[in-house]
Amino acid sequence: MLSKQERALIIHLHEEKKASIRTISRRLGVSRNTVRHWLRAESKTEEPKASSQLGKFLQEHAADVREMYVNCELHCPPLRRCIKDRYQVDVPLRMLQRYCAPLRKELKRLTYLEDTVCRFETAPGQHLQVDFGEKDVLVNGQPVHLHLFTCKLGYSRGVFVKAYLRETQEAWLDGMESAFRYFGGLPYCIVCDNASSLVRNHNAGSDAARFTQRFYYFLSYYNIKGIATAIQHPQSKGKVESGVKYVKNNAVVGVDKPDLASWNIWLETWCRTESDQRKINTLFSGPDTPAERWILEKQALRSNNKHSIAGVFFETRKVGRDGLIRVDNQYFRLDDALIGLEVQIQYDEKNISVSRAGKQIATLDKTKDAFNPKAQEASSQDHWQSANQKQFERLLKDPHWRSLQNSSTELARSGADYDAVINWPQHQGLNREVA
Repeated sequence: MLSKQERALIIHLHEEKKASIRTISRRLGVSRNTVRHWLRAESKTEEPKASSQLGKFLQEHAADVREMYVNCELHCPPLRRCIKDRYQVDVPLRMLQRYCAPLRKELKRLTYLEDTVCRFETAPGQHLQVDFGEKDVLVNGQPVHLHLFTCKLGYSRGVFVKAYLRETQEAWLDGMESAFRYFGGLPYCIVCDNASSLVRNHNAGSDAARFTQRFYYFLSYYNIKGIATAIQHPQSKGKVESGVKYVKNNAVVGVDKPDLASWNIWLETWCRTESDQRKINTLFSGPDTPAERWILEKQALRSNNKHSIAGVFFETRKVGRDGLIRVDNQYFRLDDALIGLEVQIQYDEKNISVSRAGKQIATLDKTKDAFNPKAQEASSQDHWQSANQKQFERLLKDPHWRSLQNSSTELARSGADYDAVINWPQHQGLNREVA
């Protein structure tokens, strides 16, 4: 026979700690049947209470119980404690769970409906959702792991896909610019997840601090608003999430292309044909294919007449004490007046543009203007000789220095004089000249 404390411990471990019957049996050193017996006994003792006074109590305080249940994040054990603290009524946990079961279903349904609000129809030209997917495909008969940049317009559901060998920051930006050209205009905002290439701090107070420097400049350049979805909340960009699955299951299965360029030609063809002609389900009436809805959305997109900057890097550098800045493992010299100051640089494969306080101060050629240590050494030597010559010329103009130079002093004395003072042991045969 188990003691009252042991029986209470069984109930506590099973209901509060969610321990299994096997775990409880092993911990207390009793058989599993004994554990089951006392759990059944406990449930039987609760039944009369559930149908009488406690049931009536829960019905009378239904609104308060509902509020406390929500505050307890739909968990019954803390709800039980809250009821006991507020009303000094101890409701058995199993009874409380049965009472809250339909309430839990209702609240979860409402939560689901609230989550779907972000997937309601957006006006034409408003949202472009972007994401990356991965898929093993055939390239010239060999399996290759491709990264598929996928984006979808919020209103028309128009899809654009481009394949890359790696998911890099440049791939993200190039994919977006390719989408601008494909759709024929710029959206009002871009919705992305928390990819490290785009977002560095989700909870930052400004876009400049939230997005990576390069992506922030990208958005500013095209005058597009960036929206980073909540962490671990893919529903916030549900259209493109479903688009990625649609692409992986339909566009690439059973397809073999000779190279990456051929793959991208195929993907764009697939987007304009099969993807654009599919039937879509929307919340509101209107055209039911992306091609038909895109005709309306294209009119709302802003025109794009800007040069591509996907291959352009935007960074901030501090000019070193030697007047040099480092770009792509090369050094470049700037004016000495900039030493110790921060400058903004834009660079691509060929050129570097240096700015400060919004004003361009230098333009450098990466192939011609790179710092050459050997040339610098020669230049430094010439600079040193020139500086010495200038110093000597200034000394010549100094009357005090000239008087010292022309006067005979006792500063210059022979070595024998010093030998006599310090008793240099010449008799030992030491060669002072050699020493």
